Amino acid sequence: MGACSAINCKNRSEAGYQTFRFPKEGERRKKWLINCRRNKWIPSSNSRLCEIHFESFQFEQHRQDGIKKLKANAIPILFNVPNPPKMINNIKQKWFSIIFVF
Repeated sequence: MGACSAINCKNRSEAGYQTFRFPKEGERRKKWLINCRRNKWIPSSNSRLCEIHFESFQFEQHRQDGIKKLKANAIPILFNVPNPPKMINNIKQKWFSIIFVF
């Protein structure tokens, strides 16, 4: 089927990893691209990221069919790149800010 498009990732769907297409929506797609850190790269309609680039809370929980499905607002944040620039939309930090603002 397909390989992961992330730098330093060799995971493939044939090896049992679930892969996800880049969103078509502009703003969310832009966030995925920035977090991938692939300079001047434009994903094709077949480009995908594997499940390891998403934290567990970004998947729908307790699905009856057992399929891993990303939430509609999921953003990949786990990448193995040397000297990474700051990621955008770090969901954990966003939640931390919301919880502790009085």
